[in-house]
Amino acid sequence: MVSADHLVIERIKVDTQPMLTAEEISARDDAVADLHTLLQGAASDPVLVETLKVELAVLVGRLPHDLDTQDLAAVRCVKEGNIGELIESVAPAMLDRVSGDR
Repeated sequence: MVSADHLVIERIKVDTQPMLTAEEISARDDAVADLHTLLQGAASDPVLVETLKVELAVLVGRLPHDLDTQDLAAVRCVKEGNIGELIESVAPAMLDRVSGDR
């Protein structure tokens, strides 16, 4: 809604992309490529998923009430036990962050 004295923005959609493609990361010969390989199988590793489920549940349980009641995708994944989905959603940003190609 727009008027002479105010503007209301109803929705903002953020659509970002990693700076490097998965193929570019895999082609590297360094720890980032190793991390990429590890993350590719992380969501299907039952031991890792269960460990993260337990540890992240503790962290989510410690969130302040105002954060706990917001609809945050990562928190929702932990509460619903969708740790594999969480891993897959954060892996690209994590790889982009540690790649050092900025």
